[in-house]
Amino acid sequence: MHKNGVLRWTDNKLTLSWSEVTQSIVDLCDKAENLYRSGIDRSRFDLAR
Repeated sequence: MHKNGVLRWTDNKLTLSWSEVTQSIVDLCDKAENLYRSGIDRSRFDLAR
């Protein structure tokens, strides 16, 4: 949210762009799910070597 400018922390003040919060959370969830799915699809190390 910080990288997208939805959440800002300046001069000890936290500011949220409330109109963008919902979409930002949806985007974060999508990114987390993609990372999770790509981890499942990766092959595991062969420890039997």
